Amino acid sequence: MKTKVVTSFNTRLWEKYAKTCITTWVDHLKLDEGSVVEVWINGPFPEGLPKQTKSGTPFQYKLLDTQSEGWQYFYATWSQHPKPETRPGQEFKFNFIPFSCKVYALAEAAWGVKNIQNKTPDFDTFLWLDADVSMTKDVTSSFLASIIDNCHLAWLDRGEPWRHGETGFILTRTEGSLLDIFLNQANMWGSGQLFFMSEWHDAFTFSSLVSLKEFTDQQNYIVKNLNIDMESQSEQGLYPFKTSILAPYFEHYKGGLKEGLNK
Repeated sequence: MKTKVVTSFNTRLWEKYAKTCITTWVDHLKLDEGSVVEVWINGPFPEGLPKQTKSGTPFQYKLLDTQSEGWQYFYATWSQHPKPETRPGQEFKFNFIPFSCKVYALAEAAWGVKNIQNKTPDFDTFLWLDADVSMTKDVTSSFLASIIDNCHLAWLDRGEPWRHGETGFILTRTEGSLLDIFLNQANMWGSGQLFFMSEWHDAFTFSSLVSLKEFTDQQNYIVKNLNIDMESQSEQGLYPFKTSILAPYFEHYKGGLKEGLNK
């Protein structure tokens, strides 16, 4: 099973957390031949980027601000859009510029797969991992196959109390129009539709697209929720990696957890 793994980060965050986390991918990512890790960077290339995993999967690097016309348009059009006032600790809900990097990295990578698939089928699955996710155990193609199983998309939904899921891990098949969900998300951002929504970040917009009946019912796509504590409003609900099948394999250094990452 050939997989395209995708992530993104800002150059100034390479030393803060991305380098430490991606180094664990070098050690633990053991995918079938033909797989690739595609990394979108906002800013100049930092020093110390790995060329491949220890098992031989190559890394490919791309610059978001020069190789993504979609992100360039979004930034030029919307970067000065005013943000509403929020309560302390809730600023992330409208801090849309950092999240835009992820949205367009996903869209560019998905578009690349779709272009290839239209000619010669190349990738079977498409995996997004946030750059603040480290691997603690070998992640193999057979493990990813067991996660996706007979489904089309697997992720960590949080349920109604949270209003959006966790998008640090998204695994999809590449067949049909599945990858269009990432293109549709980018269109929501580029068109400004984002700013009519309750929150302005990728987890909110992606969750809204997954919940559409056109995605699940009309297209008969089966969505698998890896979160076993979906209704929880407790701390473990905030960190669904910890209560999912992913827990032995991944650690998500979300938010304030990053502070202790390099200590």
